[in-house]
Amino acid sequence: MSMIKTTLSSILLKFLSSWFPLSHLHIVVITIMFLVHIQIKQSLSSIMDPNFTACEPVNCGQGPNISYPFYITGKQKPLCGYPGFDLTCATNGFPILDLINNQYIIQQIFYNNNSIRVSNPAFSPPKNSHQCILPTQNLTVGKYRFRLAPKQRKVFLFYGCDLTKLPEEMKERRIGCSVDGNGTSNSSVVGLYEEDTNLRRLAEEKCRGGWVNTTVGDDDLGGNVREGLLKGFVLNWNASNCSTCSNSGGRCGFDTSSAVYAFRCFCPDRVHAAQCTTPPPLPPPGPRQPDDNDEGDDDSSDDSDDNGNSDDANDSGDDDDSGSMVTMTTEKKKTPIIEKKIAATIGTARRKTKKRCNTGRWSTFEYI
Repeated sequence: MSMIKTTLSSILLKFLSSWFPLSHLHIVVITIMFLVHIQIKQSLSSIMDPNFTACEPVNCGQGPNISYPFYITGKQKPLCGYPGFDLTCATNGFPILDLINNQYIIQQIFYNNNSIRVSNPAFSPPKNSHQCILPTQNLTVGKYRFRLAPKQRKVFLFYGCDLTKLPEEMKERRIGCSVDGNGTSNSSVVGLYEEDTNLRRLAEEKCRGGWVNTTVGDDDLGGNVREGLLKGFVLNWNASNCSTCSNSGGRCGFDTSSAVYAFRCFCPDRVHAAQCTTPPPLPPPGPRQPDDNDEGDDDSSDDSDDNGNSDDANDSGDDDDSGSMVTMTTEKKKTPIIEKKIAATIGTARRKTKKRCNTGRWSTFEYI
C-alpha cells in the first residue's frame, strides 16, 4: 500500500511539474490542498444536523463569542439560546443586553460559572470627546433571568452639581459633565459610594439634577468611581446548565415549541435531550455471594469416631442388638436450613464410648 501511495505521489508531482514551473509548484500544491479542505468541510456540513450547524458560536465583531444561553438576533436562530436571552449588536461591534429597558454593553462572558460583566454605555463616552453624561435610570435587574453577583458596591450618581459650592473632597469625585434642563453643560456629575453617608447628604442638598443608583464591581480601584463605572458590574444568569451537553461535543439550545418547550442538546448526528453520547448501561449483577446458611451436609453425615472409622462400619454387626439404645440411619433426608444446622452441630459434638459387658456382647452408648 505504501508503494502505491509513493507511486501516485510521484505521478502527480510529475504531472504538475509538466504544467507549472518548479518555482510555482508549491503554490499550486497549497491551493489544491485548500480546495480539498473546503470540499471536505462542505461535505461534512451537509451530513450534520442543521441545528448543530446553525448554533455555531458567533460575535458582533468585537467582544466575546456568543453561544447558549445567549443568541444574537439576526445572526443566530432563537433555538440556539434560552428564552429571553436575545442580544443585539451595537455600532461599535459589541453585544448589547437589554435589561429592563436599559441597554448594557457585554464586556465579558464567563461560561464556566454562568456570569457576565456588563457596563452602561452612558458612562463610556468615546475617547477624546467632550460628550457629557446623559441622565440614566436606576439599575433594575429583575427576578428571573439575572441577579447581581455578590461582593459588589452600590454607587449613587448626582447630576447638576455646581463644584464651586461643594467642598474639595466632592470635587475629587467628579466623573464628568452634566447636561441641565437648558442643554448646557456648566454643571458636573458626582459619583459617591453608598457608605459615603455625609457626602451623599450634602450632594442631595446642593445638586439640582437629581440622582440615580447603580452598581460597580468590588475591584481594587482605590475608590475611583469613574473607573468602576467603566469596568461595569457582574450578573449571574439563571438558565438550564449546558456543561453536560458541551462536554459531550454538542451545542446547547432550547426548543420553544408548545409540544416540547425544553432544553435540547444539538449534536452532529441528531438532537438529544441532554448529551450526545449515551452513557453505557449498568453492568449485570454478578454471582450471588455464598451465604452462611448454604453450608453442605457433610459434617452431619460424616459421623466418624476418634480413629477415623465410620459409624456404619462400627455398627454393622449390631443391627439385631437388643441392647442398642440408638439406631443410626445413613439415609440422607432433605431438611430445612435450620434442621441442617442442628444436624451439623450434633454430628460434630457426638462422642461414642463402647463397653464390654460380662456376657461378652457390645453395647453402644451415645453422649452428647
